[in-house]
Amino acid sequence: MFLVTSITTLRERRSGTLERLMTTPLGRGDFIVGYALAFGLVAVLQAVQFMPLIVFPQIILGGLFMPRDQMPDVLHAVSDWLPLSYAIDAVAAVAAGDDGWDLWRPMLVVAAFTAGALVLASLTLRRRTP
Repeated sequence: MFLVTSITTLRERRSGTLERLMTTPLGRGDFIVGYALAFGLVAVLQAVQFMPLIVFPQIILGGLFMPRDQMPDVLHAVSDWLPLSYAIDAVAAVAAGDDGWDLWRPMLVVAAFTAGALVLASLTLRRRTP
């Protein structure tokens, strides 16, 4: 869906639709959230394109097959930067009946990854005319 979103945004930019949209009171964040919701819904229905490249390494390093603390140091360090590791930690905390920081920490990290991706997306969106 990243490719589809990029191509759609590029077409809107070239056709002038994006420029007209940016002259409205709509903010960059609103635009990005709208795109994230629309294309996120489509991605849920069609989320197979990047599975081998993005999801499978995260599944392997996320702690499903081997506990993260038993991984070699290099793999453990890589898994600390993957959002699926924290999602798996959150699910494990819920399954174990944990509450408090053991549950909320991984959920906050996943939310931070999501917010960070949306902020980066909004920073790449520029107006052409002042």
